[in-house]
Amino acid sequence: MGWDVGPTGLKVVLGAEVPDLVKLADAMGCVGYRCERAEDVDQTLDKAFAVGDAAVLVDFRVDPTEKVFPFVPAGGSNDDVIEHVLLATDEEPEARPRTTDYKFRQSSRSKGYRATYEIFNDHYLEVRIRRIHAKLRRYIIDPAFLATEPVPRITIDWPALTAALAATVATALLMTYLHYAGRPPVPTPWFPVAIVTGTAAGVVGLFGRYRPPDKLVFHSQHGGAPLLELINRGRGNNEFQSFLQDITERTRRARAQHYGNDRDLLGAELREHRRLKEEAVISEDRYEAARSRILHCHGTP
Repeated sequence: MGWDVGPTGLKVVLGAEVPDLVKLADAMGCVGYRCERAEDVDQTLDKAFAVGDAAVLVDFRVDPTEKVFPFVPAGGSNDDVIEHVLLATDEEPEARPRTTDYKFRQSSRSKGYRATYEIFNDHYLEVRIRRIHAKLRRYIIDPAFLATEPVPRITIDWPALTAALAATVATALLMTYLHYAGRPPVPTPWFPVAIVTGTAAGVVGLFGRYRPPDKLVFHSQHGGAPLLELINRGRGNNEFQSFLQDITERTRRARAQHYGNDRDLLGAELREHRRLKEEAVISEDRYEAARSRILHCHGTP
């Protein structure tokens, strides 16, 4: 078995049989053990740790197509970790014509953007976002890696809030001036307080009514990286609620159909994050944080 760098990246090349490492260890004055079944791992390690006066070599026999990742290549450091390689025996997926299953659009005047979300080939989700004075942002994600519950995110329109506070302060100063100047209509000392309170309540009410809508953010299941952001149109918007339900259902179905166990899902999710980083969908820092979380989950029994 060896390594080869081809046009599609690093590949595993299956060649001659691996030498008998147990006999090689014995010849060099070490203790050698071989483990060929997953259920024998604990017993083999117990025997290896019980040896106290010699070096121990354990030969774990793993199916070369098992794709045991991530791992550090020989002579490399932890910074050189390889998260996935393409086996020479791997088959390239067949090209399929694109078929649109569902399309949902959103726009926001206050944010100055338009977004289109398109589900195609009964699996993938393409996101297209266009903002004022910005290039079109376009990327594709696999719903299988999304968390089924979005996280609400409240946005604050700071210019509107500043204007509301300024109007409240101006009203308070005006009422105070009228009160001490003795000008009508100022029937009682409590009149300025009432005016200020009423004005503030009205401004806050208008701000609450016209503030930018909340957002719903779908993060990756184990990586925790924000991958899909939607404007929360509320429960009264049937199209929005239908899209949310559709995304949630497709997420569950995609996991059941394409990833039989958690380890397969974690490995595929890690590769998906790396692809999104290379396409500048997520930043380097977000990728490293997501990668750390996924690897932690991968090592958790």
